[in-house]
Parts: sequence; structure tokens; C-alpha cells
Amino acid sequence: MRLAGARLIKLCEDEGLVARFDGDEFVGMQAEFDKMSPESMARRLVDLLSRTYIIEGRSVNV
Repeated sequence: MRLAGARLIKLCEDEGLVARFDGDEFVGMQAEFDKMSPESMARRLVDLLSRTYIIEGRSVNV
């Protein structure tokens, strides 16, 4: 969860907000979509979260 949260924070760090909502759920808010449409933001989120995680030296795919 920490690794996924860190990826979400990095994506939204300039103009958004990310919070852990409950368990494995996160909520993200984007102030403006001037730079990125909601659709492209969703695609980036899926891409970021589906990349391989390295946990204790092992590759993990979610």
C-alpha cells in the first residue's frame, strides 16, 4: 500500500491531492485538468499502478 500510495502522490504532487480512504482504497482529487484530461489521468494511474513493484528484493505484479 505504501508503494502504491507513493506512486499516486508522485503523479498528483504538483496540482492534486491523494489520500488513503480505507484499507486498499485511495481518493485522488485534481484541481484543474488544463494539463491533463480526466481520461489521460486515468490511463496514467492504471499504468503507474500496474508497473512491477520491488518488495524485499522480489518483483511483484499487481
